[in-house]
Amino acid sequence: MPFFSIIIPVYKVEKYIHTCVDSVLLQDFKDFEVLLVDDGSPDSCPEICDNYASQDERIKVIHKENGGLSDARNYGIKFSKGDYLIFIDSDDYWEGISHLSNIATILNKNPDIDTVILKFKLLYDDSNTLFEKIIDNSLDIVDSPDETLYNLVKSANQASSAWSRVVKRSVIIDNEIFFTTGLTGEDSDWFIHLSLFVKKYKEYNQTLYVYRQNRAGSITDTIKTKNVKDQFLIIDKWNKILDNGNYPEKLYLALKGFLAYLLSIVVFLVAKLPTNERDVMIKEIEKRKELFNFALNKKTLQTKYLCSLLGVHLTSILLSKMYNFRSVIRRKG
Repeated sequence: MPFFSIIIPVYKVEKYIHTCVDSVLLQDFKDFEVLLVDDGSPDSCPEICDNYASQDERIKVIHKENGGLSDARNYGIKFSKGDYLIFIDSDDYWEGISHLSNIATILNKNPDIDTVILKFKLLYDDSNTLFEKIIDNSLDIVDSPDETLYNLVKSANQASSAWSRVVKRSVIIDNEIFFTTGLTGEDSDWFIHLSLFVKKYKEYNQTLYVYRQNRAGSITDTIKTKNVKDQFLIIDKWNKILDNGNYPEKLYLALKGFLAYLLSIVVFLVAKLPTNERDVMIKEIEKRKELFNFALNKKTLQTKYLCSLLGVHLTSILLSKMYNFRSVIRRKG
């Protein structure tokens, strides 16, 4: 059976870390290590981590100076020993006790799998309600990895978050697929890099991950101009690499479609910026609008058509209102 390295960056989450770590330790499959990477947390988290390590030899603690989420994850990768890596954000948790056992069985029977895609639920902390988007990825997973990725992007069933997949460690190490430090939205950058090297995907059909929404103090709690600028950096970086490379057509179209999706996210984010900063960002979006020609999924196509009809500014406001309305409905369960 495979051995897992479960990497959990820790920073200012003393309220949530017990729920996170305990959800891993409750798994009925026991052949794993937990790497708690204390990213210079100023609260009681370092002591909590050390206490866990003293009680369970599978838990390793790495104390380091604060360097951000990407740096903490990279430390975890460096010190990991597992055949497969799994990332968890320390304010989130796993649901159920048999998932790791099920995934281990899948990988034991199919050792050529590079990444297992995980389903997730959204937890709205303020109302304590869970929401799960009902999707069926089973028809999207085919023998060709490029076709699979294309189908997943087109159906909007592919989350780019690092925690949404189990990844073979050798794929990451052999191809130096690390997280870019100092970047917000680093998961998208990492996901694109990883996608260039995945040869076989597999979907795990049960829901494992619970993703806590907009908790106070989280990285995604506030949107700043840097968030938008970093998305532009990711889009421009990979747009250039894809256009200058010799990639298979389906892989090229899948990743260009994902970049178009990222641009649609930027359109949404603009409405959340301070008023005096919006115009500059809107002009930057206009420079990249040709990327919408590669739109694959409904959300990106919707943004494309709305921008053509209403312009970027009004589209951003409309998308923000639609998002807020949807969040209210989900919070009500």
